[in-house]
Amino acid sequence: MFLSDTIVENAFNRLGSSKKSGKGALEKTSVLMYFLSFDAASKKLGKEILDLNVRTADGKYSREVMEIEFVRLVKLRDAQNGKIRNVSELGKIDIGGKTPGQRMASNFLSVPLKNAAESKKEYTYPSRPAAPVFKMGPTATGKSWGLTYADDWNANLGKLLSECRSNTRYTDLAIFVCRDCEFEGRAELRNELSLRIGERFSAKLADYWTRQMEAEKIFAKHLINPYQENFPAALPDGFAGQVDKEAQKFANMSRDQLIEQIAYLESLLDAAGISYKTGSEG
Repeated sequence: MFLSDTIVENAFNRLGSSKKSGKGALEKTSVLMYFLSFDAASKKLGKEILDLNVRTADGKYSREVMEIEFVRLVKLRDAQNGKIRNVSELGKIDIGGKTPGQRMASNFLSVPLKNAAESKKEYTYPSRPAAPVFKMGPTATGKSWGLTYADDWNANLGKLLSECRSNTRYTDLAIFVCRDCEFEGRAELRNELSLRIGERFSAKLADYWTRQMEAEKIFAKHLINPYQENFPAALPDGFAGQVDKEAQKFANMSRDQLIEQIAYLESLLDAAGISYKTGSEG
């Protein structure tokens, strides 16, 4: 069984911002998706501190794993015209522009990490909105390109969701995040969502998320007929939370296979004289 078109679309729309202007919702969504992709990568790699140094094999591998998780969170199935479709702000769909991987590389895996690597003080992110969910850099992590959880990450997650129209924001976020999951369809929806969240994210995030969903239970009157037999086709233009085939291929690779693939692709670019180095290496 899968989540129904109606419940996925309702959850996505409810997560939209109550404010009609400004970039606050976009910035908060970006940080939230970076955090969720970091946590999922952290669970997959078995590390609470990720070294994202692009000059090392481990750093490249950690970046690839985190990028794959980010793509899985925000990428939507391409429309029939083949244009990129993804979510940069909860409640809205973007068509065209940068791919999710390009967005993450240019907006997060470059300037903030580089600034943190050069900082002599503990570096937290983001500074705006004032709700840091990460600590970065050598002082905070012991690694120049290190990334880990901020001390108050759980309290600050709530601030990132504070402008959502929903009064069941953690439940609706779980529905959106789990839109590509299969369900048995026999247990109560919150229990099923908690199981899927626990499979994908760290124990401390999953436990916190589950407690928040339980606290929202009294308001969750809209979770009616949550399942259907077919994969969700909700949201305008066709909905898809599944990882695309290319991303899934990388997700299934071992660490050594992925490093070998990266080296091979880089050799092709070098042979063709194509520049692919980013400012993050400075």
